[in-house]
Amino acid sequence: MSDENVEVDWSLLPHEPLKFFSLAPTFDRKDLKRAYNRLLRQFKPEKHPNEFQQIRAAYELLDNQQRYGAAATSPPEYKWQTDDAAAKPATSASQRPVESAAANAPELPATPAPLPLHQRIRHEPLANVYRQLAEKQHKLPYDYYALAVMSDAVDRKDGQQFLRWLLQGLVEHRRDRALLNLLYEYLRGPLAIETVAKILVAVSKTVRTDEFFPLTESLWHRLLRERPFVEFRKTFEACETNLRDICIDARLAFTVEILESAIWVADGDWIAKAFGLIEENFQRIPPQVQNDLDLLDFLRNYVAGRPNLATAHPLRRRIDEALRDFFSGDAAKRDRTVLQCQVEMAADPAATLEAFPLKSEEDYSNFYTLWCYVSGDVAERHVADQPQANISAWISRGRALYENIERRVKSSVPYRRWTGASLVYSLLIALFYLFVTVIPLIPVLVLIGAGIGGGFINVFLPLATIGITIGVAVFVHFRYLRPRWQQHEQTHATNCYAAVSREELAAFLQRSQFSHPELRDLLFNADITNLTTAQNTADHFQQDYALAIYAMALRFQV
Repeated sequence: MSDENVEVDWSLLPHEPLKFFSLAPTFDRKDLKRAYNRLLRQFKPEKHPNEFQQIRAAYELLDNQQRYGAAATSPPEYKWQTDDAAAKPATSASQRPVESAAANAPELPATPAPLPLHQRIRHEPLANVYRQLAEKQHKLPYDYYALAVMSDAVDRKDGQQFLRWLLQGLVEHRRDRALLNLLYEYLRGPLAIETVAKILVAVSKTVRTDEFFPLTESLWHRLLRERPFVEFRKTFEACETNLRDICIDARLAFTVEILESAIWVADGDWIAKAFGLIEENFQRIPPQVQNDLDLLDFLRNYVAGRPNLATAHPLRRRIDEALRDFFSGDAAKRDRTVLQCQVEMAADPAATLEAFPLKSEEDYSNFYTLWCYVSGDVAERHVADQPQANISAWISRGRALYENIERRVKSSVPYRRWTGASLVYSLLIALFYLFVTVIPLIPVLVLIGAGIGGGFINVFLPLATIGITIGVAVFVHFRYLRPRWQQHEQTHATNCYAAVSREELAAFLQRSQFSHPELRDLLFNADITNLTTAQNTADHFQQDYALAIYAMALRFQV
């Protein structure tokens, strides 16, 4: 991705979002996300809030079209039919006046044509125009739009007259795209959170089809962020009772989307029912949301183990907050906490290594998968591309890195303890074989010395005893003693890696700016001939989540 500024034609919004993002009509969600991220590299929400809101609105509109298909709101193109157009029927030959004897009769004064609405508003009291239009029997969609706009000036009441006129218009003109577009924009506006639940129920009583889900999705996210979950649940249940003509596809797309936010605050019963709906209708999941579904599996597993995993260290708590903000926070702020965490970890590698200890029995896999996804997504919007490292040019440095680690490891306290423990273990094993072999042999030698048995027995019995005891000793050694020693030896190896190798590898990452995969390739391709600790370093590196997390954080350092 280039860092060069993109030339943006703002005149294409809101009517032509495809051209605005330079997308082909056959675009998919990945294409859209790349185009969106490219623009946000230039128009960050903190510095360009107005431009960000326009970009985000266009992105959500096209993303909804991908996820909801025909149910999604189309780009706003308001082609109203007004009274002027309706009052101008074409004049055909059969409608032309017939010449008669009265053709020369004097003409009656013509009734003046009514002024267009926009001219009436200029020349008449707005309250009169509003009242007369409200009393009109058969209103066009344009009339409802005009009433909604004028109500803000002459009939505010509780501030929701604009919404009421739009909903009344949709009662009479259920599929009017212009009114649906206006409603979509209104619901994305700065509505008071105390009114959101009431508004959602009102909309569900009017828009009872699949359009309800993409129209109201932004409000459901707000309800989850700003109100207790019980209010979300009760409101959604009330809306469901009003919906009639819906298909499972739109409901599935909505459930997959809303679960990313709800899973952080919802009760277990609601989460289980939501996942149950998805599992029962898995074959109907549209391919456009399949990646979201895979992500939800990791989210579900992470949240299930979150109470212990997220509270074990202060840094982990901050990372957990960043994950929650990313998946459920406001679009303009969702990246901020992630960026703060990344910068903090890049500046303090020791804290990162401490937060994810090697000897922990915790399963970091779900967390790590989510953090990789989040870090990659945020980096697309905030981090300049880095050229891929030429590993072959660094091979000699890989050998030097191993040699430096081995030199430090062999002078460390954990390594000396490991060496001492190995000597003690070897001595104890030798004593064990001696004891197991000699002790049973003593009674045999006593019997032989007492003259019991013949010459054959005197030869065979000691040999048989020695063979059996050695066999027993070997069995006990390899069946019980050696596995325990190997576990103990692994502990010593881990201690050496944690005490020295981790720190050296973190320092190398900081100097080289390698990614985690690039350092892995270097370690596994470097020459390790005659290096006794190199394999231990490489093996532990593969299992070290902390270094992988730290390498990701280095991309964000200022």
